[in-house]
Amino acid sequence: MTTSVFYDRFERHAHGEGLKGRSTHYCPGCGHGLAHKFLGESIDELGIQDRTVAVSPVGCSVFLYYYFDVGN
Repeated sequence: MTTSVFYDRFERHAHGEGLKGRSTHYCPGCGHGLAHKFLGESIDELGIQDRTVAVSPVGCSVFLYYYFDVGN
């Protein structure tokens, strides 16, 4: 069974019917969302989710823990 590195759905700031609970908290134009997307895709492609530990600095990037299903 293959699982995604991303949690099934995001709960934070999921407002409105159009977002379907899939929005993140990042501001428009912020690069954190893209960085997390590319990191998650790489973890999936390499098949290393069960061997990955997430460590995040302070600031809004700390919310990585809401989005990634890896060791924290």
